Amino acid sequence: MTTPAHSPEPQEAPAVDRRSRKVYWLWGIGLFLPISTAIFCWLVVVPVWRTRSEMHAVFDKVQPFGGSAEPSYVEADLQEAVRQLGGPRKTASKIERFLAMPEWLRSDRRRTVEDWTIIRLLERCDGEAVGGLVVMTERGCYFPVRFKAAELLGDLGAKAEAAVPDLKRLLLHEDKDIREAAAESLEKIEAALRAAQALPSGLTLLTYNVLASRSLAADRIPSLLKILENSGAHVIALQEAAPWFIDTLRQEKWVKQYRSSPPLENGRAEGGLLLLSKLPISGSKYRRFSGGQGRGVLAVTLECEGRKMTVATVHLESYLEAGRIRATQIKESLELLKDADDAVLLGDFNFGDGEEPETSILPRGFVDMWRYLRPSEAGFTWNIEKSTMARTGSFPGEKSRRLDRILVRSDYWTSRVVNIVGDSPVNKEKKDIFASDHFGVIGLLKRSTR
Repeated sequence: MTTPAHSPEPQEAPAVDRRSRKVYWLWGIGLFLPISTAIFCWLVVVPVWRTRSEMHAVFDKVQPFGGSAEPSYVEADLQEAVRQLGGPRKTASKIERFLAMPEWLRSDRRRTVEDWTIIRLLERCDGEAVGGLVVMTERGCYFPVRFKAAELLGDLGAKAEAAVPDLKRLLLHEDKDIREAAAESLEKIEAALRAAQALPSGLTLLTYNVLASRSLAADRIPSLLKILENSGAHVIALQEAAPWFIDTLRQEKWVKQYRSSPPLENGRAEGGLLLLSKLPISGSKYRRFSGGQGRGVLAVTLECEGRKMTVATVHLESYLEAGRIRATQIKESLELLKDADDAVLLGDFNFGDGEEPETSILPRGFVDMWRYLRPSEAGFTWNIEKSTMARTGSFPGEKSRRLDRILVRSDYWTSRVVNIVGDSPVNKEKKDIFASDHFGVIGLLKRSTR
């Protein structure tokens, strides 16, 4: 009889291996705790303690009186304190960190002295002081401190724009003194912002079809970007803004002074329409047109001298025989402008002067800047005789035409100057190359004297 085979009994891991793993775990924990504690102390505790020590050193040295003016020796101490703290920007930053500390850590001195010292330091930090002044308006130890913080915010004017949301929140504060201080400060800031939107030199508008094709881009785009930059226009309306062009445009330093719709970061513009504005944009809407070419209208609402201005840029159907479609597209565009205080319709209309039925559809309440200011001049922006690029891109039998326009409806603004841009070759050696196949149109509006 054969003895059945038995599988070998499982053997336990040597005790020494289990002990080794435990030792490794203990070593790991033992190393992690002090290292993480050291990192925490270095990144959090040390900066907090250093800031606290620096601020308390200032409190020991500087003793402001809290009046409307300080004695000369206190003024000298305050200036020296700002210098020692690293200048206005670092002083404001350190004060904000100090104010963010819990009360038990922040103060072991008389609160009144601390708060007045902080106020006097922030007073010397100009626009960098906004964050600290907002905190002091809400949390100052007594009303004169809070009122002074709010007063300083108001004195900063437009520089304190970032404080507006916080001040509006403080209008609902349970403390009446805080509500009153916030209201007075907010009134000053908003008045300054309205004044900052005032345009002493007038309002400049530019429209330009920049040509979606990358053809000749290396030669023409530097010239095109320079035209846009040098225009200094408050509003720039671009058509055929392809993704590659937007990527190039967003690299330009001068573009940073503009708000955009759609945002340049998106990398694309629906319908190829892009609006750049130096004025605040409070609303934006794109409407796709009826028609077969995927064209549309982009309208933005701008805050301009206390008025709502709607600026809409279009790129109408391009086929010569598409007049009825273009007439419908104009009507669709005007729907976005009917409720505006001031309205501007500009862009590539793709029809020339006198062409019907489009010309009859143009609203009589709008001023065509070129026709108004230079009625005896053709103003061709699609100039087949002058531009080889336009001639190459033209339809059979097409003539030179004024395709690009700026139309304005306003009883506040009046048309003063209008010119064509981009109508010269990019350089003398390349006379066939222009910044685009279209020429651009730039116009200046001034306040009406009526």
